[in-house]
Amino acid sequence: MKRIAAVVLLLGCALPASAGARVHRWRVSADVTGHYANDVTGMGRCAAHWQEAVTGLRMRLTATQPLAYDPQVPSLAGKLRFAVTAGRWSVTGSYVPLAGQPDGTIDCTGATTPVQCAAKVVADDGRRISSHGSARLLVAGTTRFSVLSRLSAPRLTEQYADTAGAPAAWPAACHVSPDDETVPVAPLFGLASTGIADRQLAKRIAIPRSKLAGRHRFTVRVAASHAAACPLQGFDPCTESGGFGTRLTFTPA
Repeated sequence: MKRIAAVVLLLGCALPASAGARVHRWRVSADVTGHYANDVTGMGRCAAHWQEAVTGLRMRLTATQPLAYDPQVPSLAGKLRFAVTAGRWSVTGSYVPLAGQPDGTIDCTGATTPVQCAAKVVADDGRRISSHGSARLLVAGTTRFSVLSRLSAPRLTEQYADTAGAPAAWPAACHVSPDDETVPVAPLFGLASTGIADRQLAKRIAIPRSKLAGRHRFTVRVAASHAAACPLQGFDPCTESGGFGTRLTFTPA
C-alpha cells in the first residue's frame, strides 16, 4: 500500500508540470490599414502631372487554427489566411505625349492627354493576383521581455498598375512601367513603387511574454510606416502623405 501511495503522489506532482499545462493557445488576427496620396510633376521633356490616392485600405490576416506558445521555447508562428477586404486607388492628371516627327525624331505633340484610372487594391504573390490567400506568422527572435514575430504575406499593389491583364481600354500611362514609349513618365504609384504598405508588413512585432503566458485578450500595435521622401530625380515638385499601421489581437483559445 505504501508503494501505491508513493506512485500516486509522484503522478500527482508530475501532472501540473507537464508540457501540455505550460502551453498557451491563442486565436490571432491582424489588420493592416491606412491611406496614401501623392502629387507628382514630371521633369521629362514633355509636361506631365499626376495625383494618386489610395483610400480605405484594409488587409485582414487570421490564423487558420490556434497558435501555441510555450514559455520554455518562446516563439509564436503559424499559418494565416489574408483577405484584402477594402481599398481603392485612383490616378488623375494629364501629360503631353511623345510622337514621331517627319524628320524621324520623337518630340512632344503639344496636345494634352488626360489620365483617369481607378481600380482595387490587390495582393500579388508573384504567381497570381488576388484579394485573398495564404500568409504566415514567422519567428523573428526573442528579447528578455518579448517574443518577436513578423507577418509574411503577398505584396500589396494597385490593380493593373504593374501587371498584365489590364482592360483593353486601360491607359498606358496607368502602368508603373509602360511599354508605350509615347508616355514621357509614369505616375509614382504609392503601393507598387514605394512599397510603403509592404514595409509595414515586414516590420518585427514585439509580443509581450507576460501577455502570452496569461489568459486574457490583448492587442499589440506596430509602429506605422509613413510616406518616405519623393525620388530625388525625375519629379519636381513631388509631395507624398499618408501611412499604414498594424494591429494584432490575441484571444485565448
